[in-house]
Amino acid sequence: MKKETGILMIINIRQEEAKAVFMLMAFSFFTGLTLSFYFTASNALFLKHFNPSMIPVSFIASGVLIYLAWLIFSKIDRKLSFHKQVTTKLLFVFFTVLIISLGVYWFNNSWLIFITYTWVRIVVYITLVTFWGIAGKLFNIRQGKRIFGLIGIGEVISIMIGYFSIPFILKFLKATDLLFLSSGTLLICYLMAVLIISTFKSQLIDVKKTKLVDVKKSEDKTSYWKLVKKPYFSYISMMALLPIFGYLFVDFLFLSQTKVEFAKNPEAIAGFFGVFLGFVAVLELILKLISGRFLNKYGIRPSLLSLPVILITTISIAAIFGSVYGTVGLFFAFIALSRLFERSVRSAAYEPSFQLLYQPLPAEQRLVFQNQIEGIPKALGTVITGAVILLFSSIPSVNLVYHTWFFILVLALWIWTAFKMYESYRKVLKSKLDELKSENHQEHQPFSEMIQKELTNASIADFDHVFKRSNAVDPLLTDKMLVKVFKDVPEDIQKRLLYLFVERNVLTALPFLNSLKFDKFSPDLQIAIQETINELKKAENCSFDEMEVNCRSENPRRRLDTARLLGSSGRYNTIRLLQALSKDTDPEVKKAAIIACGRIKRYELWPFITEQLADPVFSAAATIAIEQVGEPILPELEKLFEKSNNKIWLQMRILSIYEQIDSQKTIKILREKMVIPNKDLRRKVFSALGSKKYKATASEVPIMKGFIEESVAYILWILATLNDLEKTEDAFELKMALLTEMDDYKEQVFMLLSLMYDAKTIHHIREHIESKDGNAKVYALEIGDMLISSDIKEIFFPVFEDLSIQERLNRFILRFPQQKMEAIDRLIDILNQEYTFTSRYTKACVLRFMADERFKDYPEIECALTTNILHPDPLLSESAAWALSQRDKDVFLERVKILSKSGSRESQLIAASVSKRLEKQELLFFEKIELMKNTDLFSTLPESVIADILSQFPCIQFLKNGNKSVINNPEIQSDIIYSGDGTPIVFPSGVLYERILYTEELSEKLFSFNIHN
Repeated sequence: MKKETGILMIINIRQEEAKAVFMLMAFSFFTGLTLSFYFTASNALFLKHFNPSMIPVSFIASGVLIYLAWLIFSKIDRKLSFHKQVTTKLLFVFFTVLIISLGVYWFNNSWLIFITYTWVRIVVYITLVTFWGIAGKLFNIRQGKRIFGLIGIGEVISIMIGYFSIPFILKFLKATDLLFLSSGTLLICYLMAVLIISTFKSQLIDVKKTKLVDVKKSEDKTSYWKLVKKPYFSYISMMALLPIFGYLFVDFLFLSQTKVEFAKNPEAIAGFFGVFLGFVAVLELILKLISGRFLNKYGIRPSLLSLPVILITTISIAAIFGSVYGTVGLFFAFIALSRLFERSVRSAAYEPSFQLLYQPLPAEQRLVFQNQIEGIPKALGTVITGAVILLFSSIPSVNLVYHTWFFILVLALWIWTAFKMYESYRKVLKSKLDELKSENHQEHQPFSEMIQKELTNASIADFDHVFKRSNAVDPLLTDKMLVKVFKDVPEDIQKRLLYLFVERNVLTALPFLNSLKFDKFSPDLQIAIQETINELKKAENCSFDEMEVNCRSENPRRRLDTARLLGSSGRYNTIRLLQALSKDTDPEVKKAAIIACGRIKRYELWPFITEQLADPVFSAAATIAIEQVGEPILPELEKLFEKSNNKIWLQMRILSIYEQIDSQKTIKILREKMVIPNKDLRRKVFSALGSKKYKATASEVPIMKGFIEESVAYILWILATLNDLEKTEDAFELKMALLTEMDDYKEQVFMLLSLMYDAKTIHHIREHIESKDGNAKVYALEIGDMLISSDIKEIFFPVFEDLSIQERLNRFILRFPQQKMEAIDRLIDILNQEYTFTSRYTKACVLRFMADERFKDYPEIECALTTNILHPDPLLSESAAWALSQRDKDVFLERVKILSKSGSRESQLIAASVSKRLEKQELLFFEKIELMKNTDLFSTLPESVIADILSQFPCIQFLKNGNKSVINNPEIQSDIIYSGDGTPIVFPSGVLYERILYTEELSEKLFSFNIHN
């Protein structure tokens, strides 16, 4: 078994592909024997009976025959299923070759020889269509890049055997007898096709029978003359026509010179063909063995360019030597070299990449168009080649050298077409990704648009609910949206808006209200608008002394109104009043004062504004104020960032503010933080740069490549960990935590890629690369293959291939070797990972899992738990203490005594918390995470993020068994949500909405979940 697996790895195919690959190799083996016997016999007999001047006539005739064959078979194919199409064509070509063989054997007529030579194109046409039709249905684009070059190896081997054996066979048989051998191998091809179809029924045999009506409707969609008007189809047609021209032109030059060398001795010609074409087959075999890896690594473009570039080189040399020395010596040598490369490179590199061009087409259209390409442009190419050669041959002064110079022009056109074909291929794949809708696709709607939409669509009964929610998150933005939606809402809501304009002193509404044409509103509303204008003008003209008196009022409502008015005041002394209000005991007044400080943009207030970011209650208001000031406040923010090393959440908030401020300075600041050690902060930096559509400079690309490699290394470590824990039962939470971390690292890689390449394309790739839709995934990988540099895609894309975990690890065994561990050792390994990589929640899952009975006899587990009780992170210390108490209560109590004697206050508190939990008096950190995760609001957030929220806001209360007086106390301002089991979770006023504003997953739920005040 291992030996078989090793062979498959060497030839770069997977276990599940092996059967289909080897069967197609066998098919191609007998196809190769057919062509080698038939080609040798027909060429030798033709050159005996005809001059080279008849070769172009044969080309024209064969082009017409191919077109007629396509026309007839295309009509027949509409009525047949795929497997009947294949068998019918193979039986047809078998019987025709058998009849030709008998005719030549009995009559040896010159025109029958002409038909024999011409019919070789029909044999090639039908065997190619059937072979690649089957291969196209069995494999997708990604598989095709590895496999299409490989499956033709059977043909190459058979050609080698056929050609090298011909000189020996001719000692016993005549050239005409080779035709019978080709008939026999064609019969075997037919039997192989039947065997393949029966083996892979689900992939090859049509399940549904297409109705006649549907066929007629689909004819327009598959009409060649309509399709060819589209760039992609026209380029494919050119890429099919030009190689036929090249193949036939080189063939003509080669046969013409061969005729001169061997006169009219068919056996000598057949012998030469056998040896020469045998060596061609050897080179072809070598190229085929490496073509799959080459195509997979470098993509489709080099392979499409390979044949015309090589031919233009050898033909140019032949043309130069021919122009100087005539059609002797080196001229024939380079023509022969061109013939050698034309066959070997075409078969090994060009043809497999050309077949990939059909793969983006719909499955029902693919085979039809493939037949059309073989039957129309290739037939047309054959006719054109024959006509051109015939024209040149009719001019006495035009010798073979002139043919080569003309051919160089054709090759230049071919190269240009190959470049255009590649660009069109990329566009088609991108459009395919655009058409496919990912099951995970979610567009994050900007918060302003969300508020506007909700306010516009709200009924009068729901309006206050929507308004309160949006106002709680961002009062300043809400005021703007109230003005913006005024014209789009019913009259009853318009009256409500006018009332809010006055109540909230929305002075920014004045210009808007003055611009309204009153005659478009009802009389009642006209009166209400005018009254609102008057009230707002009165507020606008409020004297400074009056505002000063209101600032000292015992009524918080007056202080709140004054704070809002001061935000629109341009008076110099406004700063003094705001400084007083910024110390107000009422949180709502203080929030309004902080926002007003930002609106007036006085630098004296900037230190005060930035300081409020550190207070969870006023952080959101401070953020709004800072965004109002904009770029000038950035130095103050940088000072705060540098001072906040121990407050990751605060640094994250500052980075979010940098993201929102549209300034080149923020880009510069973010660029300087690319190498910040903390992975969460670093990811936020990259996210902020991405939202600003920043593109990495040449000097930054190596840094990003380093982070990509680091991320992939950790993804593989997670895969190795999951592999080691595969048979470990009851580790679901731990495995889910690891998978969540892996997804985070994948997101980070795509975030980095979006800074290096086109962000929209990278977004499409990310959206579909793990899709359940096989086509979507293949297109995503193929686009990435063309876009992303080989050094990155080599280390990243195999992570997404349809492989088992072990197979993926094997792909990286040299670059990122992973150690195989027992489950117990792997758990310890997770705990020992650096915190810059593994999240604390994942480690907490490990510690809790260690409480399992199966680990009771492992002293290293007890040691790990005991050590982590002293951890400074409450989540880990509580998890370790709880696991130890569940594992062995006596050991835990003994540890509590030791901690009490040590005098470590933090450890004593942890021990006390666990003791209370044992008595069901208190919830532990990880239990609080579970309760928050079990709410409608936080259900989509990863547990690691919820853990960060609880660490940032220790004031959040869980009233599972405790005193619920907080809920019923009207003097305590708080927001309450309920867990799935009914546990109230109490957030101090503003904290919940503060989190909603800066978490995309939560902001989208703002108006849909229940909050109790």
